[in-house]
Amino acid sequence: MKRLLLTLLLALVLTLTSALTSALASTVGTPQDFAALSVRPNGPEELDLATGVTTLPEGGEIVYRTAGVTLTGSYIRFLEGDFIEVRGASVTGAFGVLEAPELRFEVQTQRLVAQGATFLGEVVELHADTAELELEENVAVLSGSVTSTDPELSGERALVDLTGQQALLVGPYTFRNGPVALRGGAGKLLALHWDAAGALAAETQIPAVLKMRFADRLP
Repeated sequence: MKRLLLTLLLALVLTLTSALTSALASTVGTPQDFAALSVRPNGPEELDLATGVTTLPEGGEIVYRTAGVTLTGSYIRFLEGDFIEVRGASVTGAFGVLEAPELRFEVQTQRLVAQGATFLGEVVELHADTAELELEENVAVLSGSVTSTDPELSGERALVDLTGQQALLVGPYTFRNGPVALRGGAGKLLALHWDAAGALAAETQIPAVLKMRFADRLP
């Protein structure tokens, strides 16, 4: 009788082990869809049971529907509902595209922070030491050696309205677009506007509505 019970228990353990192994194997390299998150790994997934953190050592793609963004990279580490870290990163959304060697997305605050970033907006391609995108407020803040080649500009910071086709360049700044050449000292502001056709205009007289839009971020 004991021998029979041991045989049955062993068979049950082997069956459960096989089923678990098959279930885990089926998730490797395949999409996983959750209520707000879709994960498409390029290779294996590593789950830390103690912390709940998932690592995609070969990278992949994460679609975060709540924020309306898609993150891709060569290495991804995330905790659902908390953060997403990406290396060799590209993020796309209604705002455009943000590319960076490394970035972190804070899920609760809907905030993207990237180092050595390139921001591809509607009209201007901006490069900066740091880029912060506040998705709930639809504002991008680029800081440190902000530059662009078309139009040719540079500045200490750039504040971009992600929905309003407008931005502020914070000095010291330089701006050149065709025959227009402007320069401003530290703390001086330059307003940038563009239309659906991509026509860009700059002015040193800052509209009050634009100052109000970025009031808490101005020097």
